[in-house]
Amino acid sequence: MKKLRWISLYNYPASSFPSNFQPRELGCLELQFSRQKELWHGYKSLPNLKILNLSDSKNLIKTPDIEGLPCLERLILEGCWSLEEIHPSIGYHKRLVYVDMSVSWTTPRSQVSRSVMCWNLVELPDLPSSIAILKADGCDSLESVGDLSYYKWLWKVSLWGCYKLIGGERVLHSMLEGNAAKDRFMSVLLPAVEPSSCIFARLVTLQLPSNWYSDFSGLLLFLRDHSRGKLSYRIDIKQETSTYDYSKESDEDWKQCKYERVGYVPFNSLRHIPWLNPTYTKNILFQTDKGGLNVELVRSKNKIVDLNENPINYSECWDEEYKDAKTFEIMYDSQPSNIRIVWNH
Repeated sequence: MKKLRWISLYNYPASSFPSNFQPRELGCLELQFSRQKELWHGYKSLPNLKILNLSDSKNLIKTPDIEGLPCLERLILEGCWSLEEIHPSIGYHKRLVYVDMSVSWTTPRSQVSRSVMCWNLVELPDLPSSIAILKADGCDSLESVGDLSYYKWLWKVSLWGCYKLIGGERVLHSMLEGNAAKDRFMSVLLPAVEPSSCIFARLVTLQLPSNWYSDFSGLLLFLRDHSRGKLSYRIDIKQETSTYDYSKESDEDWKQCKYERVGYVPFNSLRHIPWLNPTYTKNILFQTDKGGLNVELVRSKNKIVDLNENPINYSECWDEEYKDAKTFEIMYDSQPSNIRIVWNH
């Protein structure tokens, strides 16, 4: 038992773990569909545990004390419908980068009583300063997530179905301020936030002002779609010579969507595009393969963008949610004019 490194158990019985359960070499503990109300009582020393997966543990009422799990990186609570309390030890953890407390959609809503879901969560607790990705999809009693500007590594948030959320626009702006200043990508899924222009289309032309190179740091992409769950979007961009308004050709009313994805793409991530320069680039054409798109410029607050500077090290942004893909990928075609942004959220 002491040398175990991986434990994966389904439908674990309702009893809590015994006090002598402390496999010090354990790196991953998966207890999906567990029947426990409480994982363990008090302090538990698991010094090498990196992944704690309690997904679909429908009887779980509160999360365990994780103070004795100093290496924990992922806490997965997806589908823990009865969850009412998150232990305060999560707020001062130093290594936790990924927290998922979304409602699981593996069981139809019609077969589940809303009164016993983790939708009972009204506000999120203090989060660890190390957090990079937060998911709370389907928690539709959630009204507040606090001030996210304190979390300097947080760049991806998913709050699909949190229709009671107060201050969604403030959530977006606080995250954008931190990530834009550090030239990092940002991806947010929120109840619909209105950009300054309320037109969404498959084809969008962005007219660049003469000062775009010096006064703006990147692009803010608003994407509306009627689908839910993880989706992959392909956004093709190219230099455009005309100023034709393609939004007039949109045949769907994307304004009716109740939620949207908002992504920030810094100009420095596009530095390899040969035609993106302050002298020649006046208009950019964006085309998405699905949904309705709106694009805005983000004003720079700290420095002039230098497209020739050294590459940004994006490895500091923890992005291991998906095994087979990153959240943002910039793809270059054999023809220099063809650029594609692949966005997974």
